[in-house]
Amino acid sequence: MKLFWTSLFTLAVISSFVFTIVILILIYTDTVNLPLAVLLTIGINFLFWLIGPFMTQLMNEWFYHAKFYKKDEFMQIHPEAAKLIEEISTKYNFPFPKIGIISDQNPTAYSFGSGRFNSRIVLTEGIFHFLSPSEVNAVVAHEMGHIVNRDFIVMMIASTMVQILYQIYAVLIRTKGKKSGNTKIIAIAAYVLYLVSVYLLYFLSRTREYLAD
Repeated sequence: MKLFWTSLFTLAVISSFVFTIVILILIYTDTVNLPLAVLLTIGINFLFWLIGPFMTQLMNEWFYHAKFYKKDEFMQIHPEAAKLIEEISTKYNFPFPKIGIISDQNPTAYSFGSGRFNSRIVLTEGIFHFLSPSEVNAVVAHEMGHIVNRDFIVMMIASTMVQILYQIYAVLIRTKGKKSGNTKIIAIAAYVLYLVSVYLLYFLSRTREYLAD
């Protein structure tokens, strides 16, 4: 629970940076294009968030020759891991995720998706070759933790906020005219907050990893 609130607080801090800069812009400038640019950034990121899982799955299939299995298929080849996934997905009321297997002995696992509703987990054959059944379950449970905690949504929102801060800096630093002095101060402030937010984003990412554990 402590890690959950730490993640929420970090996300709130980054969001507050963005909203503070936007308010300052509305007060000191008559910039018209910046709000449109911010809306486009949000719209594009939202679109990528929706189609990202399908594109990522295609890349895994093309470049790593991953084979994705549905629930019944995965149950037949790895019943113990499948049982754990089914228990967790049933408990939290979301569909059994697609499971990708990469024919590689390097023990690696990761998850991706837009949310719980279209999540995927990718495992290499090395996971099942080198790890004991209990260790395999621990790895699978960790990846399921990302899905349960909706980490794909949290990180998408946070990274969008960081992008917007840099976008504000990039637009305002080029402002000319009577109010250019004020806008450049805001631009510098946005850039400083952008740099801080980058490290907060790293911190948030690590926090979500601990929370998944």
